[in-house]
Amino acid sequence: MSTVQPNYLFLNSVQAAGADVSVSEGIVTFGTSTNVFTGIKVKDISNIYTKTPGAAAVARVQTVTVTAPASAGTDYSFQITQMIGSEYKTSFVSYESVAGDTAITVATALASVASALISAGSIQLASAANSGTNVVTLTGSTANPIFVAEVLDAGSGLVVATSTAGNEAFGVGSDLIAEGITGISAQPVSTNVYSLAIVNYYSSAISLNAQERNIEQQLYIYVNDGDADAAAFFTSGIAAKLTTITTAANAGNATSVEALP
Repeated sequence: MSTVQPNYLFLNSVQAAGADVSVSEGIVTFGTSTNVFTGIKVKDISNIYTKTPGAAAVARVQTVTVTAPASAGTDYSFQITQMIGSEYKTSFVSYESVAGDTAITVATALASVASALISAGSIQLASAANSGTNVVTLTGSTANPIFVAEVLDAGSGLVVATSTAGNEAFGVGSDLIAEGITGISAQPVSTNVYSLAIVNYYSSAISLNAQERNIEQQLYIYVNDGDADAAAFFTSGIAAKLTTITTAANAGNATSVEALP
């Protein structure tokens, strides 16, 4: 069995009541007459995975609150872990107090260290600032919005809290265009945010020695979240129509619809 390049179908304008999914005599059709993917037999669908809704990036915001040092030589340190490229990387932010330090001067020093790490590219945050207070505010970047700040020593005089959980971008049209993804007919729109359904299915082909073999294929269906009928594509379209099919001409068992992790 072999895998081929996925097909991409962009539904920028979704039909009401999930009409962009239809089944006739065991053949499933996705899309409209001008933007359509057809020919998948129900019995050849192995799984359908859905992830909804799409989302623009939201930067995580965490605060590190500093208590006044008990004495000079108090160690203040925390770590920041972040996925950079394909690897998790951890950077350490630390400061040892000196005589006369207050919670504000310690926070200012920690913010300065974190800012230096940002400038060096060790962590990808938008900013690390304290604004004259005893709180260091860490803000993720648009390109890399998620990070985790942790205090390893519970008695260090630092407390981390999350004020904005944040999330990675998913299905943003401009990102899909930048990745070079092109649709079967309609193309991604930069200002749209898309939900995604992935249809795994099998088709048959004849090899050079005249033997039939199965080819695993995928159809990526991007559905414009901004359309009023987008939700119906998943509820009245995929979920209702495909999971209720048990017998039909050329059809096998009911397909399954599972949520992407």
